[in-house]
Amino acid sequence: MFSGIITDIGKILNIDKNLPDWKIIIGTKFNINKISIGDSICCDGICLTVINKYEKCFFVEVSSETRKVSNIDVWCEGYEINLEKSLKLGDLLNGHLVQGHIDCYSEILEISNEGDSHIIKVNLPKKIYKFITYKGSVAIHGVSLTVNKVEEKYFCVNIIPHTWKNTNLCHLKKGSIVNLEVDLIARYLVSILDKIKK
Repeated sequence: MFSGIITDIGKILNIDKNLPDWKIIIGTKFNINKISIGDSICCDGICLTVINKYEKCFFVEVSSETRKVSNIDVWCEGYEINLEKSLKLGDLLNGHLVQGHIDCYSEILEISNEGDSHIIKVNLPKKIYKFITYKGSVAIHGVSLTVNKVEEKYFCVNIIPHTWKNTNLCHLKKGSIVNLEVDLIARYLVSILDKIKK
């Protein structure tokens, strides 16, 4: 489980696409001595398991199922990704509960400025429409964000300067493909209500 508060921006050092489960090496500023084999790290919103580590980098595997629902196909050497280590008992939850289970990927429709902040307009896929609510939470590339506007085909989030500077969201542009994860509580509430209706 994660909080959606990014603590490092990692860099893809190598991707081996010759196996069914891709092997990826990710460079990081995390203290590698405090990362153990088997740890979960949220990589651009995707929960991935550390299978090996070396100086200033760790290794992960990515299944075909994960590739289907995420933007991993655009990852390449040098590509920067948001990183967050999993929460431990007693850690502060400064964002919202993020599982690292991507629901889908979507496209950035527009990015505009509002004062020092940036407004990002995101295409809203039908499969997650019922989970996206005004002032609700959503994770974009693993970043915990608040929904400021919802329409049938898009939603908007406001990115404050600190988040813009300390995540890879600053690299987004119109047409960029981003990973989306809906709010865990919204998912459970909708599931319960759907069962009651039946």
